[in-house]
Amino acid sequence: QELERLGLEEAHSLEFQNFNMLWNEKIDAFEEYQVDQEAALLERHGQELLQFQNEMSQREPHHAKYSKELLNLRTIQQTLASQRNYADAQRVKLQGDRQEEVEFRRLQEQKDTVFERKRQQIIVRQQQEIQALHTRLERRKLELERARKKELEMLLQRYNNVRKGLETQQNVIRSKTGNLLAKHALNKKTDNSGSNVIVTSMASGTFGPAVRRRHQQTMGG
Repeated sequence: QELERLGLEEAHSLEFQNFNMLWNEKIDAFEEYQVDQEAALLERHGQELLQFQNEMSQREPHHAKYSKELLNLRTIQQTLASQRNYADAQRVKLQGDRQEEVEFRRLQEQKDTVFERKRQQIIVRQQQEIQALHTRLERRKLELERARKKELEMLLQRYNNVRKGLETQQNVIRSKTGNLLAKHALNKKTDNSGSNVIVTSMASGTFGPAVRRRHQQTMGG
């Protein structure tokens, strides 16, 4: 009986070790998958931002409309130059250059404003994608944890069922053996050696208290 119990404990210990090993492999694989997914998403986001910055840097406000004032100055400049009035043409040119510089800075600021607004839109969308990925990964992690807990509970329940079944079987065998020996002692009252064996067995804990009481009542009767 003791060997059966030890065998059960050893089998359960081995099954528990295998359970932990398999689940450790599953968790390690999931963590690697999690790192790969996050790294791939961050790399894609970085490439997307870099491409956007390159595209915006290549855009110049060539197609922007300059003010009527600037266009009028350029017309006057050309008219004076065609009239060989180079001094006045130069004066108007400088005035036009200053006006063009002011308007170009204004257009550049508008471009920068558009760039920053679009960049922020991309960043917000990317942050939403990262959050969505984290939500999916966290949901998958919880599913793994629930699955592991369920399998562990089944493993422990199976072990408890087998242990209880073994204990019940051993108790039945112990009870039957005790009854047989008690009857044998009743039929052999004059055989002190047989009674001593039963008494010694009961004292060692082989039989339960009920069998010991029955034997004592029999011997006393």
